Amino acid sequence: MIRATNWIFSSAFLTFWVNSYAQVTNEVSVYVRPGTEVHVVQNMTNTNTGSFTVAETGLLYVGGTLTNNGTMTFNNDASLLRGSTGVDGGSGTYLVRRQGSTGNLYNLWSSPVAANGSVPGNPSWSYTEANSTQWNGDDQPQDPGWNSYNGTMNIGEGYAGRGAGLASFSDNEVNNGNESISLWQATYDPTFTSTTGGTPFNLVGNPYPSGLDAAELINDNPNIFGSLYFWVDDGSGGTDYTSADYAVWNLAGGLPYTNAPANGSITPNGIVKTGQAFMLRNQNAGTLQFNNSQRVANTASNGFFRQNGNDSRLWFSINGQTQSYFNQIWCCIRRCNHF
Repeated sequence: MIRATNWIFSSAFLTFWVNSYAQVTNEVSVYVRPGTEVHVVQNMTNTNTGSFTVAETGLLYVGGTLTNNGTMTFNNDASLLRGSTGVDGGSGTYLVRRQGSTGNLYNLWSSPVAANGSVPGNPSWSYTEANSTQWNGDDQPQDPGWNSYNGTMNIGEGYAGRGAGLASFSDNEVNNGNESISLWQATYDPTFTSTTGGTPFNLVGNPYPSGLDAAELINDNPNIFGSLYFWVDDGSGGTDYTSADYAVWNLAGGLPYTNAPANGSITPNGIVKTGQAFMLRNQNAGTLQFNNSQRVANTASNGFFRQNGNDSRLWFSINGQTQSYFNQIWCCIRRCNHF
């Protein structure tokens, strides 16, 4: 067992590994600084006296059971990654933060926790595909598929909210493992004139407190068309919302949104960030499947605004007197991108 007494990791892009012989128990305040990765191969417990905070662009990976009886906080662009069979336990609190737009700009949101109590932003909206008149980009309030909403966010579903700023998602459980949501299926009308039957465009979202690999999501769900649509508010306040306000990503790459670039030229890079919702078109009735193999670290940018930097890695091995105290670390020397 390795028992944390005072972990404060440096910001020098250090990755700390605890191998399969170790059980990690945290009983104090731990702050993982920006750019630092902590990998626990087996189980980790955060006690009721412990607080564990992962700063921006930091990462915590737990391969086994994660038991949280204290407080665990993941700041904007931080990530929680899990092993394929890792399970959760405990009665503590998770807090996941995500930076949204301010002012009269909308974000499409999805909750990384099991039951977040409200949609970030005011006003906020849910989307009912069965009521929508296809998908012509005329979002709220012209499209009857949009409804005023500020209730609990369902796992894997998308919502819209205006001017949320730094959003906080909080619950005693983060989403982990296999998750699925039902998709609405309707005949696609490329003229966008159909007013019956709803729309095949479903508003869904990343359900995890980590990035989501769009390619893995598409490959795992052959019942959907292979393009994902990401909302970029054009700043018109609803007077000029069209399908051109969506940037597009598929396996061939990303396309920027084509309306006037009020927020700059934005091209999706294949990583769906924590808290990010998006549109996709369903071609067969069924469900959308999420799983831990689709999870990746968040990039260092908001949404899909910027590509990753290049990493160089230097590996070390540290051996104690017994196997129980073996661990491996690597240092990452990163060329950072800046605004």
